[in-house]
Amino acid sequence: MSPVAMPQMKSFNYSDRLAAGTIAAGGTLGIMIPPSVPLVIYGIIAEQNIGLLFIAGILPGALLILLFMLAVSITVYFDPDSAPVAKPLEPARKKEAVRGTLPILVLFIVVLGGIYGGVFTPTEASGIGAFGAATVALLRGHLRTLTEWRSCLVEAAITTSKIFIVLFGAVVFSQFINLSGLPYDLLDYIDDKGMDGFELVLFVCLIALLMGRVFESIGIIVLLVPVFLPALMSTGVDMVWFGIIVVLVTEIGLITPPIGMNALVVKSVLPQVALADIFKGVIPYIAALLIGLVVVFNFPVVATLLPGIMR
Repeated sequence: MSPVAMPQMKSFNYSDRLAAGTIAAGGTLGIMIPPSVPLVIYGIIAEQNIGLLFIAGILPGALLILLFMLAVSITVYFDPDSAPVAKPLEPARKKEAVRGTLPILVLFIVVLGGIYGGVFTPTEASGIGAFGAATVALLRGHLRTLTEWRSCLVEAAITTSKIFIVLFGAVVFSQFINLSGLPYDLLDYIDDKGMDGFELVLFVCLIALLMGRVFESIGIIVLLVPVFLPALMSTGVDMVWFGIIVVLVTEIGLITPPIGMNALVVKSVLPQVALADIFKGVIPYIAALLIGLVVVFNFPVVATLLPGIMR
């Protein structure tokens, strides 16, 4: 999104701090709002229904969007020069923009609606989504040469291979953890300390926050979940709710200094923007994510309401 969004925001005279910070923080929403690769990885490792995990991410994702919008409003209120008032778009330009987004919106509704409605599985939904996206691209004049198809398919194959390599590694690592006896030692430790489910989840969150400053989202899930899974299940923790919590904590780590993987990615794509400005720009969003984490942690119904209805 950096090379797409940054020039547009700069054309409206947005400050580098606000623009780059928004891009870095906005990228974290992609791992919460379905369809989400980290939720798929978590569902496979924890043996949870991926469709329910996707449903569970809707309300927390909507909450985070509102909190991000509030963060932008507060930032601009105290620093009006960071986002000067722009001339409104002409009606014709607005209609053109809306028409351009409608096919993607329809495809999004079809894919997720099919999963939630039980019409097809998440695996089948991915195929339908790919076919729909290709159809939209064809109608818009793309994917009409062998070069374009080859580039598209090669990129898809590489991405899929990366995901499967992670999955294979996660399965092997889970078996190694089980054979080592670490989860059972952890269970004994929790019994000795008298920790309940919420205390254990809080403990995992603290570890994930620290890991998030160094690892990316999938790495955190692969390393943490197999270790704590037996202990979490023995204490009666709702694993769908816990999956949302883990993703939320991971989001915070992705933009937290001194590492902040998303901030470094934005810096690599936008070398003209100072890294210090990016980290300063994400501070309001870190606060928004922390508020979201507190809300979901203390009110699990935010994550469990929709899955409970679907069950």
